[in-house]
Amino acid sequence: MKLFYLLIYLSSFIIFISDTYGQRFVELNEVIRFSTKGDDPDGYVIYMLPKSIAKKQKLTDIHYSAEPHSVYKENGTHYARWNFRDFNKKDSIVIKTKVLLDRYDLNLVRYNSKEFTSRNIRRHTRMKQNNDALAKFLELDDNMLKYEEALREMAAKLKGGEEEKTVKNIFQFVMNHLEYEIVENEKRGIRKALKRRRGDCSEYSELMVALCRIHNIPARVVTGKTIQGDGTLEAHNWVEVFLLAYGWVPFDPTHADGVNENTTFEKMENKYIYYSHQRQRYIISWSYGENSRQAPKVSVTKNWQHVMQAVFDRAYYFYDQKEDAEAVAALDTLISITTFDYRFHMFKGVLYARKGDFKKALSCLQFAMKNTYFDIEKANVLYAFANYYALQNNLERSLSHLGRAVELGFYDFNHIKKDEDLASIKDDAGYQNLLIKYHRLNELIFKNANFAEKRP
Repeated sequence: MKLFYLLIYLSSFIIFISDTYGQRFVELNEVIRFSTKGDDPDGYVIYMLPKSIAKKQKLTDIHYSAEPHSVYKENGTHYARWNFRDFNKKDSIVIKTKVLLDRYDLNLVRYNSKEFTSRNIRRHTRMKQNNDALAKFLELDDNMLKYEEALREMAAKLKGGEEEKTVKNIFQFVMNHLEYEIVENEKRGIRKALKRRRGDCSEYSELMVALCRIHNIPARVVTGKTIQGDGTLEAHNWVEVFLLAYGWVPFDPTHADGVNENTTFEKMENKYIYYSHQRQRYIISWSYGENSRQAPKVSVTKNWQHVMQAVFDRAYYFYDQKEDAEAVAALDTLISITTFDYRFHMFKGVLYARKGDFKKALSCLQFAMKNTYFDIEKANVLYAFANYYALQNNLERSLSHLGRAVELGFYDFNHIKKDEDLASIKDDAGYQNLLIKYHRLNELIFKNANFAEKRP
């Protein structure tokens, strides 16, 4: 039974990994529809906008169907404002935004900071002691202060031996303490979290932030949106905690408390779009003047789509059809948009190897490997290295890399058997032994598998 569950996990993980954890370039399509009654020279609508944040997201383009009356920043949050007098009584505004999203979670910052942890702790300790900007994320706000005694009683039971352990205890406590319930009215936040032990993302986030601050760990609520699998966008709150070893790190106790096993204390999917580093009650707001006979009706529809998917599909089609020049051109387009997606450099490396330009091929594959994190990503690049060496007739190195790729999770043996780039090693006893060694695993896992991950 354990083997059965392991095989399901492995196959679903391979299909899922490239999309929700790799770099994503998405276009948000948001439509604000409104209708007003009578002349309303003073009415307006305000919409919160995403922004570029180092290591997390880059805003590459934003387009409005009607130019805003003003675009401004307030307390670090960006807004656009339109006045109703500039529109018909029944009208709409379309906002198209392109954002490059990078995965950022505890697993990733641990990996990237492992050689600098001691230096980070010293630097972040000085920041915490001397930085007024961090001090405000240690203070309990008025709402938290009303329930300070109850919060301190909870927090006392959650202290761990180290800072990260304390935060993990708080994260687990919030999930165990609260039951998810959508909240529509204003009576929300800490009060609802403590008294009713129910709430949505606002309650989960505020309770985690309050407990961290009581332990003298800076924390803040993030307001933003998450991209959903059905193509929609969902307003959401999550948490950032300032850890001495790593700086600001995001956590999402709300989504971790659901059936979604892809969100944990250490791991978050690449689906978060940051709008504000503080809790915002509304992403959209509006007002109307004295001359309006009644409040305007305002609604928003939100969806998203991949910007690069069609280009990537075209690149892979050319790659698979051995139309190398067209494939390189498509991959270069993708690399110009997102430099660090290992897949594009991996495929380009094999294309150079096919042309006999092994120096460029090696450079591409080494860059691809540098930008992998998960074992399945490393397995894909190791498989590409197996192709690279097979195309040079270097049997020993090709088989070595192929074996390592399989050990890390490259189990698509049907692809291996059909791969013409490996032709030079297929008569070798080592290749035959490798296939025999993993034959049973191949039969168990991949008899009916559908591979969404593109293979080199």
